Amino acid sequence: MKISKIKNVLILGGDEITLGILPLIKKHFNYLILSSKRNLSTTVNGKTLEKHFNENDINFKRINNLENSLDFIKKFNSKDSIYLCMSSPWIIKRKNIMKTKSLILNSHGTRLPEYRGGASFSWMVMNRVRFGFNNLYIIDEKIDTGKIIFYDEFLYPHDLNSPKAYFDYYAQKQTNFLKLQFLKFKDGISNVSPLNQTEYMSSYFPRLNSDLHGWVDWSMNYEDLSFFINSFGIPHEGCCTYYNNMKVYLKKVSPNYEDVKFNSYKSGLIFRKGPSWVCVAGTNGSLIIEEVFHRNKNIIQKLKIGDRFHTPLKKIDNKSKRAFYDTKGLVKN
Repeated sequence: MKISKIKNVLILGGDEITLGILPLIKKHFNYLILSSKRNLSTTVNGKTLEKHFNENDINFKRINNLENSLDFIKKFNSKDSIYLCMSSPWIIKRKNIMKTKSLILNSHGTRLPEYRGGASFSWMVMNRVRFGFNNLYIIDEKIDTGKIIFYDEFLYPHDLNSPKAYFDYYAQKQTNFLKLQFLKFKDGISNVSPLNQTEYMSSYFPRLNSDLHGWVDWSMNYEDLSFFINSFGIPHEGCCTYYNNMKVYLKKVSPNYEDVKFNSYKSGLIFRKGPSWVCVAGTNGSLIIEEVFHRNKNIIQKLKIGDRFHTPLKKIDNKSKRAFYDTKGLVKN
């Protein structure tokens, strides 16, 4: 496969990594970003993505329907253009892929085909992932199934324990990875050998939502539960449960390997309290919890020994529901 010298770049979506590669894109290519309300309202370092774009004189347009965009259909549709999906909210239909002369690529941050889908960094925390990947693959009509043209592999540090910690480490790697590939695109590439994904090794993990899927199931094994709670940590609200009939959010949790094992009846019970933490019984072990938020305040010092966290079963059953997002955000059923 040969890739012509690229002159134009159309970015679909936009995210924090987009900000990192834009200086190089602006310097070497004619470019435009087609973004959505969902992308532009994302907060990066205390500012919305839209504010970053405006302050840095970035060429972008807010759109809802990609299929109605002349920039997508016509203006950038040429062999010397690349369409780059960066957290794109749109799934490009087969008929539009077939009509597009440009190479349509997706920037993806997990090992494929094993980690297709969304909420990647929460799933990574839950599964204690160490292997990291930078990928560029050619878009097809399905989700994360296209042929991979460039990839790189790395290790995540062993002590990462929140989605933000994973993302920050990945973002630096992916930014440098994309810069390197676009310097190649600028000059053209005479021979690329796309890699087919091995379908029988594939797995798909859906998007998550804290209010639906982030309820603490105190019957879970204490180690699994600690990683589950941390998977909804920063930048998310945390995992939900109840304390004295108040809805609270738990963050910064670790397994406690220094106390005796507990049976499942004691799960959720606060059995020890420190200056800035509590020890809570779990199934076959216990947890150290450092942050318990109620109405955006950490109430860890107000918790009492002998009290118990609890979650109604109807809340736990929410994990069976799917969360779907469109260009504006979460689709409410």
